Parts: sequence; C-alpha cells; structure tokens
Amino acid sequence: MTIKFKFILLALSLFSSSLLFATERKKDIITGQREDFSFSGCNAFVIPPPVGIDVPKPNPWVWYAPTLGRGLPGKAERWMIQRLHKKGITIAGIDVGESYGSPKGRQLYQEFYKELTEKRGYSKKPVLLARSRGGLMLYNWAVEHPNSVGGIAGIYPVCNLLSYPGLKRACGAYGMTEQELKEKLKEHNPVNRLAPLAKTKVPIRHIHGDSDRVVPLETNSQMVADRYKALGGPVEIEVVKGQGHNMWEGWFESQKLTDFMITHALRKPNSSKKKTDTHWPQIRGPEQNGYAKSSDLPLKWSEKENVTWKATIHHRGWSSPVIWKDQIWVTTAHKDGKKLFAVCINKKTGKIIHDLPIFDVKKPQKIASINSYASPTPVVEEGRVYVHYGTYGTACIDTKSGDILWSRRDLKCDHETNAGPGSSPFLVGDHLIMNVDARDVQYVIALNKENGKRAWKSDRSVDFKKVPVNQRKAYCMPTLIPRGKDGKQIVSPGAQAIISYVPQDGKELWKVRHRGWSMAPRPIYGHGLIYVIMDYDFPELWAINPEGSGDVTDSHIVWKVKKGMPARSGPVLINDLLFTVNNDGIATCIEAKTGAIVWKKRLKGDYSASPIYNDNRIYFFNESSLCTVLEPSRKFKILATNSLGDEELRASPAVIGKTLFVRTAKHLYRIEKK
Repeated sequence: MTIKFKFILLALSLFSSSLLFATERKKDIITGQREDFSFSGCNAFVIPPPVGIDVPKPNPWVWYAPTLGRGLPGKAERWMIQRLHKKGITIAGIDVGESYGSPKGRQLYQEFYKELTEKRGYSKKPVLLARSRGGLMLYNWAVEHPNSVGGIAGIYPVCNLLSYPGLKRACGAYGMTEQELKEKLKEHNPVNRLAPLAKTKVPIRHIHGDSDRVVPLETNSQMVADRYKALGGPVEIEVVKGQGHNMWEGWFESQKLTDFMITHALRKPNSSKKKTDTHWPQIRGPEQNGYAKSSDLPLKWSEKENVTWKATIHHRGWSSPVIWKDQIWVTTAHKDGKKLFAVCINKKTGKIIHDLPIFDVKKPQKIASINSYASPTPVVEEGRVYVHYGTYGTACIDTKSGDILWSRRDLKCDHETNAGPGSSPFLVGDHLIMNVDARDVQYVIALNKENGKRAWKSDRSVDFKKVPVNQRKAYCMPTLIPRGKDGKQIVSPGAQAIISYVPQDGKELWKVRHRGWSMAPRPIYGHGLIYVIMDYDFPELWAINPEGSGDVTDSHIVWKVKKGMPARSGPVLINDLLFTVNNDGIATCIEAKTGAIVWKKRLKGDYSASPIYNDNRIYFFNESSLCTVLEPSRKFKILATNSLGDEELRASPAVIGKTLFVRTAKHLYRIEKK
C-alpha cells in the first residue's frame, strides 16, 4: 500500500470519526433543539429546553464558556444541562477563539449578548458558567456590564492572567507587548477588576480542585473569593480535595453549583435589589466604608453646572447627610450651642420638610473652632431617625410627623473645653450603639431603639489611673464586621485601646492597646483585617487581625503605617489598595495586605471629610469645597477637580443613585449629570 493511499484512508477515517462523534454528542446529551449558527464570523450555539417544557418569560439562560470549536458542550455536561432544561433554562455560547478575555473578545461577547437579549427575547441577566479559560472571557465581560449579570458560576475558572496563560502567551491576543500588558493589568486582569461586580452584589460560586496545577486554586478561585469578600460581594468557593484540571464528572454533577445557576437564572431582574441601593442610612453609607453602589456619578460640576438644587441649612453643623427614600436628615446648632436642631430636606426638591428644635442647652461647654455642636451624624431607618449631640442628648424622631418618640439627656460626659462632641451612633439590629469616650467616663453603650432604654453598657477595660485626663477621650464610632464564619463583632476604637465587643450583649472579645487618643476616623474592614487610625496628634494606620481573644496587642497587629496618616478623614479600600488623605492634603496609596507605600502625593487644601468610592473613582472633598477625583490606581492620576466656591466643608458626602449630596457650612447641594 502506497504512502499516499494510506494517508487518504487515514483522513477518511478521521473525518468519519468526527462525524460520528458529532452525531453521538447531539444524540447523547442534547434533549432540546440545538441550533448551531455563525455570528460575527464565530461559531455560536443555543440549546433551548425540549418542546413541552414551560419556559419563563423572558427566557432564562446560562452563558457557557469556553466553547472552542463545536465540541462543547459535550457528554460531560449532560447531567447539568438536563436539569437546567427541566427548569426552562437555555444554554448558549459563542467561540471567540483564544481571546484570553481581550477587548476584542469582550466586544464579540457584547454583540452576542445583544443578539440574544434584544433580538431573541432572552433575559437581560444570564448566569455565566465559566470553566477553565472561560473565566477570563466571561469575567472580563461581566466587570464591564455588572448590571447585565445574574450570577457567575465557575468550574476551575481562570481568573488571573498571571496564572494562566501568562502574559507572554496572552499579550498577542491583546495586541500588546508583554510589558504593556503587565502595566495595564488593572484594566484586563479579572482578579484586579472585581469592584463593579461587588458594588452590584453579583453572586459568585466556584468549584475548584486543590490539586489543580494548570489553574491553581490559590491564585484563581481563592484569590477571587478573598478579594470579593473584602469588597463586600457575595461569594462561595467549594474546594474538592485531590482533584485537578480534568473532565471529572463531579464538576458537572455538582448539585450546589447547578442549584445556584437555576436560582439566579430564574430570578427576575431587580428582584434582588437591596434597600441599600436607595438609602444612605449612616455616615460613610450602608457598607460603612464610603462605597457607593450606583454608577454614573458626575465627574464634573461647579456652582453653575450639574447642580439640581441648593438648600440653605441654618446655623452651624458638621453632621453628614443621611438619606431614606425621599428624606435627607442633618443636624445643626446655634454657634453658641444653646439650641440644637434636626432638619429634614426633600430629596427631590430641596425644600425643608421639618426644622425641629430638639434640645435647649443652658451652659454648653466651649468647643474647638473647627468643631460644631452638631457634628455627630444621625442614623436613619424606615419611620425613624436617631439624632445625637454627645453629652447634650440623644433623641429618636418620627420621620413622618417630626414628633420626638423618646430622648435621653442623662448620658453626660466631659468632652473637654475647646473640644466638643464628635462620635456618631449606628444601628445593629434592635440596638442604637455609640461610644462615650470623654475625660471623665469611657464606655460603649447600646440603647433599645424602640424606647431608648439601656440594653447593655461596657466600660472600657483600660486602666486610666495613670493616663492624663486629656488623653482619655476619643471621637470615633464603631464598625460592624464579621467574626468567624457566621458571627459578627463591633470594633470600637477608644483612647489607649481598640476593643471588640459582641453586638448583642457588649461582652468584650479582644483588645489592642495603643498610646493614642482623640482619634476620629471610622475603621473599615477588608481582606480579613480591620484598618484603624490610632491617635490624633500623631496618627498611625494599623491593620489588625480581628479573630483573636483577650489582649492581642503582641500577636494580631499585622502592619503599621506611622507617618502621613489622617486624623479626621477615613481611609477607603479598593481591591488590594488603601487610599487616605491626611489633614494637610497628603494623599497616600498603600498595599492593603502589607502596608507598603505605593505612592504619596499632595492634593490641594486641608481635609476633614472622608472619601467616596464609586465607579472606579475616588472623590476627595477638601475643607474649601474643592473635590479632587482620583483614579484608584498604583499610578497617581487626577481625573477631575471641582469647586463649589470657597465655602467651608467638613461633612462627608452621601450618594443615592447617580446623585451626590454635599453639605457645606451653609448649604446642602444635590449634584448630578444633566
């Protein structure tokens, strides 16, 4: 037999085998009417449920990747597809080649998405099923379209270009050199781009083997989980012991992963929208950290540009605005502190709804020139707003009628002459919790929010006998963070110690001793660490592991930054980077896990307000109403600067939807694109 004849027979044999495989594949797993078609020059498929199965409207679907060639989905996915079909869910995908999540591949994905949603009537929120390198493709599309994603399921998905395929192999698909791609990883590497998904609370669930050497668990699914949790996003990782990168049937027969896809594919658009999307109930927002979940905040404004309304707030107060539905609440006070007020403004019109005198004070203690008698920020919920003026009183107000439901004026303390009140309350369940850290008394107290009666009180476990009285006070407020797998704790910085308590009863869990006092910024949480400012005169930023018990001063401080830290403005955490601005306008970028300084730059002016993070932008407001908008990056980049004149500003802004609410010395502004 000649070589030529053997080659022809071999080719015919391979061709026949491929036809047989294709026939078996369709016969074996596809119980619906599979449609293979060409779209934008790429192979695409849609596999709807079999005739006779009820299909919800709009058609729910799972977007599967990768689908290189026409071999996927294949036999392995049979079990999973059958169960999706039984619930009326379609499976679809498109082969964009080895795009590795490149912009070109993302554009093809967006066109395919529009084909299915706009022309074929499929749901605008599919569940994405990312297997292996499909993670690069689907995640990079998802972070640019977070409102178009119902959930992300992953089977050992690639989420890190550095892990697989590596920059040298991937750079060609991106049309860059290896070095150029390295410098732009924040724009193209999924693990560096999770913030938009976390802001919209896109649920994520992966299944991954701990023996995967091709796509290692630690640098892919586990890294996504750690970073996503730090950003406040919902994520679960199922780790399979002993499994690697293979076509083991257990990947595709995971009941939990399949149930996850069914649940989120069948969820109607907007059905998972949380109240926090429309409320800003406390200082630094619903997440306690300055995150604004919405998008499309204005980048530019002035007194004459993008200001919808400007409301006058009488007298003086530095409490930040809090918002519930159509109401905005702030507090204010006479400059001499003898009359204290709560003011409610209509969010839509800027008109005053309530201007309520709350307390009269006969002999107020003199305060610092930079402070006010209405600096603590209220906290608001459905039907009630809780206002606090430090030693001068606390009250609960009916938001509809303006009636005072209860008040307390017995929580007296010595704020110190030329200082004044500063710590704000917050709500945890049925408790209104606040720090009382003064010259004479130091404790944390929880009041029953229904009647104002004491639920619990915990004295600070610090021996203040040898501490000068001016070094016993503080102006910080607590933060609620996780404790273990399912628990919660409140971390409450005070003079000489940072202490953690059980929210339900005030039992002390752990403490870290320090030398400082008069600290003000609220702590923030991420990467399993609590980030706390220690001291006012010489502030330091400490990262603490909050899982200890007892005195953990010598064991649980992970790192410290000792210079250039803020005494009044709080930090903001974005992915792996912390951003701060101190009183003098020195902005600093810090590696959140190590405390290493990435850069330091000076911004214009002095700073008291804490920043807002939204849509890959950080908004820093200085004390002269100038806002500098930065890109949250390892490279210092100013996106815009905006001024509202020279009016004094010390309150932190609030955000609802596409709108900024900014309080200055005399006014409250509604700022949004027009």
